[in-house]
Amino acid sequence: LILLVDDSLVVRKYVGDLLRKNNYDVVIKNDGWDAITFLNNESQVPEIIISDIEMPNMNGFQLIEAIRKEEKFNAVPILVISAHAESHIILMESENIQGFIKKPFEDSDLLTQTQYLINNFN
Repeated sequence: LILLVDDSLVVRKYVGDLLRKNNYDVVIKNDGWDAITFLNNESQVPEIIISDIEMPNMNGFQLIEAIRKEEKFNAVPILVISAHAESHIILMESENIQGFIKKPFEDSDLLTQTQYLINNFN
């Protein structure tokens, strides 16, 4: 199960379709608040969380902070997809996220990194 979080309808549809075509189960949420609500109410823990950073209501930084405070999500790898690479270096250095892809991205890069994180961080 992959949790995809992005406020862009275009990105949600594109990435969701790409992942489903590659045999992943995907739950899509449009901001951090919807994602954390889903995580707190769902018994199944996702194998990976793919998230944007700049979102309304609860941005990606706040979402990642909330996820990392919950023990049951500590082992879940987080892959950030964003157009602003420089602001996310701190997240990588603090080990709060395990991967980063800069928008725009190649499908193969997203799929390769997703599979790597699922295989190596769960």
